[in-house]
Amino acid sequence: MTDPSIGKPNLDQEQLGTREPRPWPKRLKLMITGLILLLVVAYFFIGSSFFLRSVVLPSIEKSMMATIQVEDISLSPFSQIELKDLIITPYNGETLVSAKGALVRYSLLTILGGTIKLDQLQLMNPEVIIIEAEDGKSNLSSWLESLPPSPNAPLPVMDLNLLSVENGKVILRQKTSGGGQNVTELLLNKVSIEKLGQDLEGPLKLDIGLKTTKITDAGEETQLALSMKLEGDLGLNAELFPEKSTLNGQLKVESATGAYADMVGVNGDLILALEPGSIDDVSLSMMRNGQAAGNIRVMGPFDFATSEGRIVAAFDNLNRQFLNLAGAVAGIDFKETVMDGSLTMTLTNGGNLLALAVTTTCSNVSIGTGEGVTPPLNVELDTTLNYDADGEKLTVQQFGLTVADGATPAITGALLKPVTFAWNGQPESFQEPEFNFNITNFNLGDWRDFTFDTLNQGELFGDFSLKVEQSGTRMQADFTGGFKDADMAFDGHTESGTSGSLNLEMVFEDYTRVTLKRLAMEWSNTSGNSLVSFSASGSHVLGSKGYNLHTEAKADLALMKSFVNMDGLSIEQGLGELSFRLRDNDDDLSGVLQMALRDYTGSFSGMSYESYTVGLNSEFSIRDELLKLGTTQIDFHEDFNDGGTIGIKGEMDLERETGAFMINSVGINRFALSPFLNPFSNAEDFTEVTLNLEAELQLDLNGESTLKGNTSLSNLKVKDPESERIKELQSELDLDLAWNTQHLEIRPSFFKLTPTSLADNVIKVSGQIPLLPFMASKGNLRVNSPSMDLTSYFDLIAKPEEAQAQVQSTSTPDVPPAPQSGALDVPMGEFDVKLDIAKLIVRNVSIKAFQAHALWQTNTLTIRPLGMTLNEGLIKAEMAMDFAKPDWGYDMTLEVDQIPIEAFMDTLNPSEKGQVSGMISGKAEWKGAGLTESGWQRNLNGAMSLKYTDADINFVSPEMRLLMTPITAVLRLPELLKAPINGFETNLKIENQILGLDAFKLQSDAFQVHASGEIPLDNVLTNSVLNLPVEFYLERSIARKSNLMPSSAPKDTPHVKLPDFVKLEGTIGAPKTKTDKLVLSGLLVKSGAGLVKSAAVLPLNVGEGAV
Repeated sequence: MTDPSIGKPNLDQEQLGTREPRPWPKRLKLMITGLILLLVVAYFFIGSSFFLRSVVLPSIEKSMMATIQVEDISLSPFSQIELKDLIITPYNGETLVSAKGALVRYSLLTILGGTIKLDQLQLMNPEVIIIEAEDGKSNLSSWLESLPPSPNAPLPVMDLNLLSVENGKVILRQKTSGGGQNVTELLLNKVSIEKLGQDLEGPLKLDIGLKTTKITDAGEETQLALSMKLEGDLGLNAELFPEKSTLNGQLKVESATGAYADMVGVNGDLILALEPGSIDDVSLSMMRNGQAAGNIRVMGPFDFATSEGRIVAAFDNLNRQFLNLAGAVAGIDFKETVMDGSLTMTLTNGGNLLALAVTTTCSNVSIGTGEGVTPPLNVELDTTLNYDADGEKLTVQQFGLTVADGATPAITGALLKPVTFAWNGQPESFQEPEFNFNITNFNLGDWRDFTFDTLNQGELFGDFSLKVEQSGTRMQADFTGGFKDADMAFDGHTESGTSGSLNLEMVFEDYTRVTLKRLAMEWSNTSGNSLVSFSASGSHVLGSKGYNLHTEAKADLALMKSFVNMDGLSIEQGLGELSFRLRDNDDDLSGVLQMALRDYTGSFSGMSYESYTVGLNSEFSIRDELLKLGTTQIDFHEDFNDGGTIGIKGEMDLERETGAFMINSVGINRFALSPFLNPFSNAEDFTEVTLNLEAELQLDLNGESTLKGNTSLSNLKVKDPESERIKELQSELDLDLAWNTQHLEIRPSFFKLTPTSLADNVIKVSGQIPLLPFMASKGNLRVNSPSMDLTSYFDLIAKPEEAQAQVQSTSTPDVPPAPQSGALDVPMGEFDVKLDIAKLIVRNVSIKAFQAHALWQTNTLTIRPLGMTLNEGLIKAEMAMDFAKPDWGYDMTLEVDQIPIEAFMDTLNPSEKGQVSGMISGKAEWKGAGLTESGWQRNLNGAMSLKYTDADINFVSPEMRLLMTPITAVLRLPELLKAPINGFETNLKIENQILGLDAFKLQSDAFQVHASGEIPLDNVLTNSVLNLPVEFYLERSIARKSNLMPSSAPKDTPHVKLPDFVKLEGTIGAPKTKTDKLVLSGLLVKSGAGLVKSAAVLPLNVGEGAV
């Protein structure tokens, strides 16, 4: 054997101690230590709030398209994550989700293995707020639409040991039209679900609430609060389909107001029992205040996995307490309604084949709303249908409906043969079904609270049928019905015993073409005479723009006049007609519009019509955005006489909004114009009256539009009141207008009348009127004429003497006080009007240099100057009004000098020419505010002086006669009533609501009357009280002859003052003269014995009666 030591070097101990160690164990230790340190650092870094906020949250925000705010984050990577004060807000939106806290406990290793195992998911005070607009869009839907599409990956396996929610809310705010809103809150008071996942079952505890609030636009609130508690075991199989489950719960109405108030005290018991392949019992039993409100029960074999089975839902004795759970939401009260019935649903072929049978009986159906309560009815519904989802068809096997008033049927409907609706494009074996619907004995009077306000009595009847033919390619609907013995009320008038009819024939063919063969409606009075009728027909192809439509309407105006309450309108006979035809063929639209008022006899706004007819006939077409107005004319007739035509023709580019139209008249004569001329004329003959009209309209809605035209009225004959000669008059208007969106320009336009030897009769008008914006615009208007003689035209419009007398004798009705004026804000900056007429003649009135300048500047109106020379007399005036003040302040001055009154009186009343003469001069200055009675009385201040000289006026006024008669009777001088007035003068001022009469003198050759004093002004001027002493003077010779000469009378005065025996009392509106008995007795005694005897038989209280 060989020695193992042979061949090996011998190493001593020293050599062994100096040998170097190997490096890799040390390095390995360092690597392991560094890795552990790195893992520890990574663990704490990944779990740090900084890493989660700066790395994780931005990534989640980007994928969720939302901003996430968290007050604090705590993460244990292998076991749990906890969030505090979580807020999720979608980009460009409002906060959607918030929570006080969220805790998730999990197993990271199990999740890495493919199963999402959550030991606990807890949400504390979560809140979801959904805001929905009127169009149905919400912040939730907008956010979901913004998210990127999710991949089609299978759902992961999930195992949740405990899900709990405390004090959660889901709030839905829905805005309604008109400014109101509906708020619905789902309150998750406490939710606990254990062992939730695939093929798991466990306890379920729910404590939730539902609160709904309706807020009207007026701020009125209606609330309903429900609570539900549910507890039991919930089982799910591996596909998350329900397995064996048993749940019991209670439903309770906690509070209710408004329309929901009747639901207070409602509660119910809920039972849910499921077995594999069967719904053993799902039932809800409702009670209200200890009384049964109804029961609903669902049961039957059903396989959730295959969606096949037979389910029967039965409901019995569903009364007001139960039905109002749904009705109260719509503001409906079901009163004494009781509903019984059943629903049987059979599902086969994986749920694709459905057979449904519904039988329902409702007794004493009575519905109460804010409008009233419907009468009780009995309703029966029986229907059976089959639905084939794969075959894309629906078959209604049976349908029956009966609505009865007691035992009397009022509405019946029945399907006589089955009907199939298919949308699969395949031919079907087809039976031609027919559906009938009938209305009989339906009393509208019982439903007056729910029908039209105009229809409150009568009986409704009708028959409706729907036939399906030609394998379903043709359907025809017919209806014949109406109402009878109805009372129609409109605008304060009720027409009793009226009847109406409605006839409809409509056909639907080849699933595309709809034809309205006939639609006819008519309303007749109790005698069977037609009041109003309407008819229509037409066709349309679905999916196209083409259609035809023809409508007609007629109304007997004489029979309808009781329903038309319009001031100044009277109707003896007449007929209104309307016809409209419209055709659209491949964007080529054409139509005809016809309107007519035929054989109208009556009056409107003072104009009388006798068998008058006016009609419009217009043809138009639209193609390629071009509107063409073809033959369009307005025709006039009086009885059988042609009154002429006005025609319009042109076209308009609807895209560019530009167009051109021509307007002209043909043969417009007296038969068209007489109703408009007669109210203003004394003419006996209009046989040659002619109206000529020619105008051109250039329309540009985005630029400048123009209107140029000429209108003339010729051969107008009028009788001269003096010479009885027939004058032939004419008038002409040359108009030139231009306008855009900012202003209307009146280019020089001329109004011409028949020239006379005294005047050319031409008025020139020009200017610019601002449109928009008013405040930034300035406008002006200029009216000029060198000479105008309007005598012949004044004769044309002057009222006959009989008409004047009739007008004067008509009493004026009492007018209620006007409301106080408010500050006026007119949105117009500056508008300047100047009027300059060198000469104006009207009969005996001759005006020269008539000039006026009116300026509007920011709610103030100034007229300065306003002046003229009138028959050599002078008139000057100025006025300023401030409409910005609440009472509308004003400052006015007026000066007249030597105005001959005779010219005015002779012009207005030529039959009494020369009876009034004299000259008027005076001045007036008034300042104040307010146009109402109380306003002017409180604020008016001013003074006036007036003098009337060279007069020759008789006591033609009854009021003046009644005031003077008591005086002349006492003095035994009735001839004073025949003494003409030579003039008068007065000075007065108004200050502090007092009218001060400084001096009033009435002058006559036979007597004089002087008066002065103060009159306190009443809110109503005519009610101001008079208490004025009157001084009476007699002409010296008359006083001497009548023995009324006072001994103290001066010897050199033409008139002698009598003792003060007369006072003016009463009011300004009803003055009275009162005599002083003592003064009167003394005067008669002093007059001599010749008068004593007369005084003995003369009553001393003469003149004390009111005028």
